[in-house]
Amino acid sequence: MSGHIQNLPRHTFVTIGIIMNRFRLCLLYCCLACILPLAAHAKPTGEIIFSPSANFFGLWSGNVQDRQDARSVFRQKLLIIELSIQKNDSYLIAVAERFVEDDLHLVIDAYLLNRKNWFIKEKNLTLGLFGEVLDAAISEKGDVVFTNRSFRIQVAVPRQASGIHLIPNSEIRKPIPQAKLLKEVEAHYIDWAPNGKEIAFDTADGIFLMDRLTLKISHIIKDGYRPVFSPDGKKLAFLTRTKPTRLSILSLTNPQNLKHIADVSPLYFTWSPDGRYIVYTLAAPNLTRKNYAVPVAGGPPERILEMYDRGVRLFEWTHAAKSGAHAVEPTNKLTTLWGKLKRQN
Repeated sequence: MSGHIQNLPRHTFVTIGIIMNRFRLCLLYCCLACILPLAAHAKPTGEIIFSPSANFFGLWSGNVQDRQDARSVFRQKLLIIELSIQKNDSYLIAVAERFVEDDLHLVIDAYLLNRKNWFIKEKNLTLGLFGEVLDAAISEKGDVVFTNRSFRIQVAVPRQASGIHLIPNSEIRKPIPQAKLLKEVEAHYIDWAPNGKEIAFDTADGIFLMDRLTLKISHIIKDGYRPVFSPDGKKLAFLTRTKPTRLSILSLTNPQNLKHIADVSPLYFTWSPDGRYIVYTLAAPNLTRKNYAVPVAGGPPERILEMYDRGVRLFEWTHAAKSGAHAVEPTNKLTTLWGKLKRQN
């Protein structure tokens, strides 16, 4: 047999070599084709602070993909409604409801917690002085903004205006933090840009951006509410008011670039730290929750947090993506000012 092979023409060996090389390339391509989609659609990972559906009171710390490290970190009798974390630092803000036994009524306030030392008692930043706190957010520098619906609980307590309020980082450690009214307006949801220079909020007229220093307000989109900045600050995720509700993304560098990524009406949603996913919570039977991650680039949603009994109500990642740099100032934005919008209406 070996003698017959040695007697084959030289061009035959060349042909066989070419065929073998092509076979190896095809085999390598097939292997990569199987592996790369898995990597491209890898589910979000990392540490989160969350409120489980099995226990509406208190907070837990854990990993998105592993339940073994999950632990209860905050056990006070506060019903957590909204959550905002100071990325890569110590603080978080929880909008929470508590029952005041002396007056037999419920109060919703903004609380400051130290996630680096959970033994430090939570601090009530708003002290029941602003009626009902609707939402709150903390920047990476530790400045807090919140929205409220004002009403007078006690005659002796002065009525604060409904609107957007700022508690600077320099005030949050004081016994009674002083809040500055940035805008008297019927706003609800609010969020900081990652660079700490802009604030996104919503009203019945749509979604707006406020410049932190000049307080100039720009109208971003009319059909939307609950804005959430992407980790790079270049996009806003939001929900449409038009039915059916859609989870959508708007580019702040090109406002004409609007993308609907899921026809859902989530109870809660946020971005993954790398900005590749929108992660949201849907209601399920018996007060349970189901959590999904939908790729921003397109694709079907995937179930996450299935290892937690009854699902997770709300959650935030504790750290920003290591490689995620803050975006430059958005350009070419719609610049309808607040006063002009009110005149149009």
